[in-house]
Amino acid sequence: MGYSNIKDEILREDSPESKVFKDAINRWINIIDYKGKPKELRKYGLDAGEASLFLAAEANDRLVLDEANARRFAESKGLRFTGLLGLIVAAAGAKKITRELALETINKLSSGDFRMSLELYLWAREKIEQS
Repeated sequence: MGYSNIKDEILREDSPESKVFKDAINRWINIIDYKGKPKELRKYGLDAGEASLFLAAEANDRLVLDEANARRFAESKGLRFTGLLGLIVAAAGAKKITRELALETINKLSSGDFRMSLELYLWAREKIEQS
């Protein structure tokens, strides 16, 4: 068994989100074990964090994936997934975050390093505004 490589990624000292994640772990984020060797999934173009996610995933889980290789791998395994934008849209729709915060977040993502098409941005914006 191994511990989440995703945890290692998000708690790096140079990660801007590390403090937020440290506060959230064991409050509303649970760290789970996985079985297997993430390195064996590297041949599918997955990084260590994505590989550990797949090794921990169960049939009814919905994974949050944005990378094309990870999405293709999930599809090949019959696993459900959404992306970060889908997660933000769902959170706004469920009133877990305000519409204003959701819109602010997708606007920041669109002006940063996060890659999204104009079509996807407009879809997310429309869904959030309807929530």
